[in-house]
Amino acid sequence: MKRIFVFVLALAAVLSLAGCKRTTEGGSTEPLNFKKLTNGKAVYLGEEDGLRHYAVTLWTNDRSTAAADNYKEADISLELELVTAATGSEEEIASGTYALSASAQAGVLLASSRSALSVITPYSYGGDKRELAEGEVTVSSFNGNYEIKGLVTDRSERILDFTYYGALAFEGTGPVEPETTVITFEAAELSASTGTYSDILWGREQAEEADGSQVYNGLLYTEGAASFGSYYSFDGEWESWGGFALSANRDLEDLGMDYSNQFSVYAPDNTQFAVGYAFGDWGGAYGVPIIEFSEPVRPVSADAANANKTYHYCVAHPLVGEEGSEEDIRVDLVAVGYNGGTETGRASLRLAQGAEVLDTWTDFDLSGLGEVTQVVFSIESNDTGEYGLNVPAFFCIDNIEIR
Repeated sequence: MKRIFVFVLALAAVLSLAGCKRTTEGGSTEPLNFKKLTNGKAVYLGEEDGLRHYAVTLWTNDRSTAAADNYKEADISLELELVTAATGSEEEIASGTYALSASAQAGVLLASSRSALSVITPYSYGGDKRELAEGEVTVSSFNGNYEIKGLVTDRSERILDFTYYGALAFEGTGPVEPETTVITFEAAELSASTGTYSDILWGREQAEEADGSQVYNGLLYTEGAASFGSYYSFDGEWESWGGFALSANRDLEDLGMDYSNQFSVYAPDNTQFAVGYAFGDWGGAYGVPIIEFSEPVRPVSADAANANKTYHYCVAHPLVGEEGSEEDIRVDLVAVGYNGGTETGRASLRLAQGAEVLDTWTDFDLSGLGEVTQVVFSIESNDTGEYGLNVPAFFCIDNIEIR
C-alpha cells in the first residue's frame, strides 16, 4: 500500500471509486435507492507502514427503512475500511479524500475486500456480500457523532444511496486523543543575579572565549520536545544578545534609553516566560528567536505580550513617516514554521496599530503553522530606517501549546 498521510479535519471528505452500473437480464438497472443506515461500529485493525486501519460497519436494524425499489424489504450492511495517519491523526476516524487507486491524492484510502456491501433478504440469510467498485462517500464529524453518506456501487453493480448519522461503537483501540503539551518555562532556573539584570536566563553564564570575546550561540533551554536558541556576545566593551532569553521580570515603567528593563514584560501579571529579541540574524544561527523540536509537532497556540521597551516606544510613536504623510505605526509578531527546511505556514499577531498598543497577555493562534520541526519568530513593522527596524524588536511569549 502506498503510504499516504491525512490531516484530521472536521470537514467533509470525498471518496472516489471507479466502476459501472448494474443491468439486469431484462435490461433495466436495479438501484437499491435510498437507505438510512441506523447503526454503526468501528474496529481497529492495527497499524501498517505508519497507517492506522479501521473497519467501519454501518447497517439497518430492521426491514422498515423506506426504499422505492425491489430491495425495499432488504436489510443493508455497508463495510468501509478507513485508513488514517498514525502520527497526530488518531483522535477520530478522519475525514479525508478516498480513492481505490494507489496513485490517489494524499488522504484516506477506501480499499481491500473489507469495503463491501451486503444485501440481506429473507432468501440470503447471511447476506449477499460484494466488494465496492465505485461511488462517492463523505465523512464528517460533529459533536462526537459522525455523518457518513454517499452513493456506492458494488461488484455486482448494485447501487446504494445511503446516509448515516450517529455515534460509532469502537472495538479494539478506539480513537486516541493526541498528547498535548504546554511549555510554561516554570522549570527554568533563572540564575542571573549580578550586574544590571536579575531573574533571567541568557547566554552570559554559558559564554566561552572566542577571538577575544565571550560568546554563546546555541540552545539555551529545553522543555519537553522544545529547545530555545540564544546568542550572546561581550567584547569587553559592548554586550549584545539575540534570540531567546527567559525571565520573570514585569515592569510597566518607561525608562527611555535605559535598557536595564529590557527583559521585562508589559502586562498585568506574569510568571516565568521567554523574551525574544529579533533585530536580525547578525548573531548567527541563534541570533534570531528560534524554537527547535526534537520531533515533529503541531503548535496550537501561545500567550504573547509586548515587552516593556516595545510597548513604550509604540506609545510614544503612534505615527510614522514624513510630516504630512504620516500613517499609523504597525508592529506584528510573526511566526514561521519549518519542517525539514521547508516552510509549513505563517501566523501573525498585531502588537501595535497606531495608538492601540497591546498591554496584556493575549492568545496567539499558531495552528496555521502545521507540522513543524522549527518555528522562527520575527518582528515586522512599517517603522524602519537605514539600519532596519526603529521599533525595539522585543516580544514576550509563554504557555506554548503543542501536539
